[in-house]
Amino acid sequence: MPLSAMQSEEFDSRILEATLELLGRVGYRGTTTREIAQRAGVNEVTLFRRFGSKESLAREAIKHAQTQLKRAFEEKNRERTGDVTVDVTNLALSLMEILAKRADSVSAILFEARSEPYMQHVAESLMANALGVAREFFQGYAGELHLDREDIDSISLSIVSFCFFRIVVRERVLGHQLSSGSRKAEFESHFHLILGGISHSKARRRVE
Repeated sequence: MPLSAMQSEEFDSRILEATLELLGRVGYRGTTTREIAQRAGVNEVTLFRRFGSKESLAREAIKHAQTQLKRAFEEKNRERTGDVTVDVTNLALSLMEILAKRADSVSAILFEARSEPYMQHVAESLMANALGVAREFFQGYAGELHLDREDIDSISLSIVSFCFFRIVVRERVLGHQLSSGSRKAEFESHFHLILGGISHSKARRRVE
């Protein structure tokens, strides 16, 4: 009996979540379609019928994670308060929360990107997706903060890099766990340093 659209989406989501979990545990090379099928509770033949290949499945799993990331960002964008510090902090905390949930998978992707061309492409796509959302956010505050395109690119890169480093390196790899409140305070301090640096740079350019 064919699956309904909702059942099909839930079925695929189960497979993609299993793929992400295994990518995080054993990496792309160590992940097998047999293990994915077993973890998702499906037949391996069905898995190939729906996704075609391991590479295609991994690609769709990453897209699945990126879609969740984008949805979370879009939700935060709709909840803007008009206070840039509050709004960008909420955005960053949302990114860090998602990264913490996917810390194993993200770590594996970044580690394997050094030697696996396919995973390098995935890592670049993951970063580009996060940067794109950050740029879109700051474009909405460009007038208030007097940001030009170069400023928006710099501040977006700094914030996304901070979130990845905080979660993937300091918390996942080094084990320096922080509460949500501590993450918030640390990020706000970082954000004000960024804004101060941009203002200082603009002042120097005016003098020169």
